[in-house]
Amino acid sequence: MVFIPVFYVAQKRSGTKQYFYVSDKPKTGMTKHPGSGKYVGRYHMNSNGYSATGYSPYVDMTRATARNKAKSVGSKFHLYDFATYCAIIFLYIVEFANWNCQSKIGQGYTNNNNSSAISSGHTDSMTYHTGRASGTDDKTAVQYRWIENLWGNVSQWVDGFNANGTTAYYCTDPSKYADNTSTGYTNIGTLPGSGWIKDLTVTDNGLLIPKTYGGSETTYVPDYVYSSSSGWRVLCVGGYWSSGARAGLLYFNANNTSSNSNSNISARLLSNSIIIAQAFPHPLVKIMPRGRELVGHSNALAGNKDVITIPKRVGFLYEKMLDRAFITETIRLAANGKKKRRSVRRVLANIDAYAEKLLVMLRTDSFIPSKPKVKRVYDVSSRKWRDIKVVPFYPDGCVP
Repeated sequence: MVFIPVFYVAQKRSGTKQYFYVSDKPKTGMTKHPGSGKYVGRYHMNSNGYSATGYSPYVDMTRATARNKAKSVGSKFHLYDFATYCAIIFLYIVEFANWNCQSKIGQGYTNNNNSSAISSGHTDSMTYHTGRASGTDDKTAVQYRWIENLWGNVSQWVDGFNANGTTAYYCTDPSKYADNTSTGYTNIGTLPGSGWIKDLTVTDNGLLIPKTYGGSETTYVPDYVYSSSSGWRVLCVGGYWSSGARAGLLYFNANNTSSNSNSNISARLLSNSIIIAQAFPHPLVKIMPRGRELVGHSNALAGNKDVITIPKRVGFLYEKMLDRAFITETIRLAANGKKKRRSVRRVLANIDAYAEKLLVMLRTDSFIPSKPKVKRVYDVSSRKWRDIKVVPFYPDGCVP
């Protein structure tokens, strides 16, 4: 899981220019983004409901099925939602000041000749949190701030958004997420017909939807919107393995009924509360007369001269911990001096499988510490009996 810190936003419109502002602290005139402070699955969901490397994405399910699968992982989990989708877009725009994520980061796995999805983890070997994996652009995975394939490979269901024809509704309360309803939802505006996105509706709390179409793959917002003129519809985003230039962070498909399932649509986990996660550092600052603020400015037609980036500080160590090789070495170190134990020998004999199992536990927050057993020992140095608490070698004794 990748943590998106709490941040505050403001936006304003001046003619054809749209301005976006971000702060890591409350500021007058700024609102907490409802999609911030969340934990997003680094990878598309697998058939077990987890976000883990080396798996085919879970496909051929309706949004409702994906919603239930996410909930089955644990009480803290639900399906990737509209508010968090918008939060990631907001941060991307402030950082890159360019609507074309395919040109700034990578096209993603979107080549028109691709015929099926690739497994998760193709960006694992990357040393930087944003970019594309090695290989031919449009045939490789991409990641933004550690989150893999936000566009390309497979589209992903988004919860908390329903459309009745072109009338769009959103909700930020996971307990009210449901299909084909506006109960508990708020009207956010009207969707355009299908086509290249030209303009957006942006709310004061940082939510956004396509407003008009009429652009192209190189102008305005160069991603595609699909909508329907009638009937209840649900949302999937990103684009899939052969979407080509239509794919992107703002690819917006609100044309599917709630009964639809497809081999090119998957899902992504989301949680409001978790312990182990990778960080989503956002190093943008604007130097102000009174000091530094996490404030950014973006203009679809301008460069990013108003945004100054600072070097990433040492830290954000979770991504180093949540690595299969690191966990394997941790198990070996934990076994020092204990290799005569049968339980330790069993783990070492199949260390790769046990390391993978522990990695999944940590990434999905499913590790639950065992209740210690009390063992009475005689302390020769103090000539006293002492009670010590002992936990199992695996997994407790191997957790980094």
